[in-house]
Amino acid sequence: SLAINPVAQLFAAGCSDGSVKLWKLGKLELQCTFQGHSGQVIGVAFSPNGQTLISGSADGTIRIWHLQTGQQLNVLTDETANSVTAIAISTDGELIASGSTNGTIRVWQSN
Repeated sequence: SLAINPVAQLFAAGCSDGSVKLWKLGKLELQCTFQGHSGQVIGVAFSPNGQTLISGSADGTIRIWHLQTGQQLNVLTDETANSVTAIAISTDGELIASGSTNGTIRVWQSN
């Protein structure tokens, strides 16, 4: 999965090893690697203000990352979902939507 930051010249790539890599556009320089998922990262999205990154994984979790510090801010877990397959964030950044392989769609508060 890929996402382009709406503010900075960055893009994120979800990887099969469970990591998310943050790249600088243009020069394709690796800026940061986020580690935490135990399964393939299938969905990534940036917040509208470009300060956080949301990742969804085959491990059933959604993780929220702070771009400047690289810190994991939160982990959302849907006990009924075995794999998160889609991630989206609202235009105000308040809501995160996730889809999973079992057909469920959940809406979460981002904070």
